[in-house]
Amino acid sequence: MSADWGDVIARASGLSTRLMGGERLRALARLPDLATLVGTLERDAPEWRLASERGNASAAPVERAGRRVLGARMAVLARWCGERVALLAPLYEAEDHRSIRAALRGAATGAPPEERRAGLVATPALPDAALDALAQQPTTAAVAALLAAWGHPFASAILEEAARERPDLFTLERRLDLRFMRRAEAVAYYAEEPMKDYVRVTLLAHRAWTALAAEDPASALAPVASEMPLTELGALLSRPALPDAESLDYAVFATHLARQRAHARRDPLGLGRVLYFVLRLRAEVRDLTRIAWGLAIGAPRAMLSAGVVAP
Repeated sequence: MSADWGDVIARASGLSTRLMGGERLRALARLPDLATLVGTLERDAPEWRLASERGNASAAPVERAGRRVLGARMAVLARWCGERVALLAPLYEAEDHRSIRAALRGAATGAPPEERRAGLVATPALPDAALDALAQQPTTAAVAALLAAWGHPFASAILEEAARERPDLFTLERRLDLRFMRRAEAVAYYAEEPMKDYVRVTLLAHRAWTALAAEDPASALAPVASEMPLTELGALLSRPALPDAESLDYAVFATHLARQRAHARRDPLGLGRVLYFVLRLRAEVRDLTRIAWGLAIGAPRAMLSAGVVAP
């Protein structure tokens, strides 16, 4: 039996009017410099006003603002959903997976806390204070122990390896990946079709990233590419040349958006509308962060505009 999403959709529709949309984002990508972008955001997008740090020529403040905006909106969505938020677990756990991976990598390499924290989004399981604490941990064992103390469902997957005298980062990340994927598959098994589709694309993307790190990436990618031939992601993976990180990120977002938009059109009061709203939020923050960093380094404006994925 499908859940009733009508009330969430009604509220999300109001919030979606504050989204910038692809056309406006492409216009921002053509601005002359980062300072102009920051000034435009402060004037036209109230929730982004704190992005400005006078005298800071870096795009990091814009990235932090994006993280804050997305985290706040995702928290609002969780409150709107109430008990139904459990049906959206793969959405939130995808962010947790990314955050824990960053914490493990940062602890293993000794990266500064601000680098570990960059771009990470708070969730009900890992709010901002928790992400700050994870970014401060000196070892992978400390990261895993803190997650276990909080009762996070990913903790038990990494505790044993993280506690070794010389933990292997690849093994840690692989175990974390497997835990995330298995939990997502478990939710998708009983989920409505839009969530099944979201998980399918998400896991396919994980397999693509893993394949690119294989000894023979082309051979490893071949079976992945065949699973979604009529999508942006499938088309990219089918090309003779190996995709770069930027192209793969764009294709994953574009595929998610296209498929959830199709679900939303078929069932205007169904879960697809909720997922499409969330993906548009993510796409906007992704695009603005990318534009800010591009402007900071003087990237070609045509390239920045062409890379906008938000509809």
